[in-house]
Order: sequence, then structure tokens, then C-alpha cells
Amino acid sequence: MTYDVVVIGGGPSGLMAAITAGRNGANTLLIEKGNKLGRKLAISGGGRCNVTNVLPDEELIAHIPGNGKFLYSTFSIFNNSSIIEYFESLGVKLKEEDKGRMFPRERQRENSREHTGKTVRRARG
Repeated sequence: MTYDVVVIGGGPSGLMAAITAGRNGANTLLIEKGNKLGRKLAISGGGRCNVTNVLPDEELIAHIPGNGKFLYSTFSIFNNSSIIEYFESLGVKLKEEDKGRMFPRERQRENSREHTGKTVRRARG
């Protein structure tokens, strides 16, 4: 079988890339060496899938060790609002908690991981 897109790594970026490619009609292969997709996302936020933060860009960048100013150009294209919209387009409703952290409304990480896996399979067509 041939693929239009091959994504290496089933972390947050790889999952987003594979889902987006599939939704845009590409025959997509996602390769992950581990046995669970989105493992690092699932353990973030104390195991509750902290997907982003709603603080203003300036405040987020101020918390980056060293010089986080390189992020301004990236955030001008894809920022925390974009991440929230993306997850909600997948049917994952988010809620804001302390210090602007955003989590899936369902609090069980396995449910979020299972939902992501189903979304990847659906995106394949």
C-alpha cells in the first residue's frame, strides 16, 4: 500500500498531523514505536491531559526558560486558541481550571486517549 503522508510519532504533534492529513483526504500512515498513542499528553497535568493554557502569549512566553521570544512568530500562526478550537472540532470539549490550564471535560485520561485513537482511525477514511 502507498501513502500520501507518513507521520512518525504518535505524540500530540504526530496525532494532530495524522488527523489533519486524514481529514483532508490524504491516505495517512501513523507510526508509533510505543504501544499507546498520546502517552505524554495523557500523563500531562497529573494524568488528566493538560492540552494548553489560556494565558496571554506574553505571559506564556515569560515562563519559558531562557529566551522564549522565538515563539512569537509561531503563536501568530497557531496559538492556544487554535489548540482549543482544534480539540473542540474533534468533539473533545475542554474546561479551564486553575492558572488557565485547559483539560478535557471528561476527567479520565483513558477516555481521552480512546477518543483520540478512534478519531485517528476515522480520519483514515
